[in-house]
Amino acid sequence: MMRASALYISIIVSILIVLICGSLLMVGYTYKMFERKHNRLTILRENVLSGTSIVLQKEFETDTAMRISLLDNAKDSALLEKKSWGIYEIGAVKCWINSDTASNVFMIGSALEDSLKVLYLTDEDRPMSITGESLIKGTAYLPKSGIKAGYVESYGYKDKTLVYMADLL
Repeated sequence: MMRASALYISIIVSILIVLICGSLLMVGYTYKMFERKHNRLTILRENVLSGTSIVLQKEFETDTAMRISLLDNAKDSALLEKKSWGIYEIGAVKCWINSDTASNVFMIGSALEDSLKVLYLTDEDRPMSITGESLIKGTAYLPKSGIKAGYVESYGYKDKTLVYMADLL
């Protein structure tokens, strides 16, 4: 004859087996989701690098934005931008797959060409004042109102020429 506690013990053992099997299923599902997300992020990093190389090409015009799919896949998209920012250019690449995104923003400079760019000022509708023994040699990007000799603590500009060997732009 079986004891009454045998049924109680079999129920406890079956509950433990269900908990262990459920935990194994949850661990497997979580691992699979993590692996898929890791693969998406790897693809996103590669897309950002590809988009960056496209933006850095000479053929990609300044002050343009373009939305493309790098892998010819409807799930992924990339937004490529190149803007002028003073004497530099700003490149921006944003890639996304579903809700995962990766982006990169960078400054684009270039090697110096024939002349040295020595000064760049924004146009605030007033001239730049120069005093003392200051010397400007090279290409100067000045405001429309130009440059003038000024005074600081009653000391004026020592020379007669304001900018030497320069293109005033």
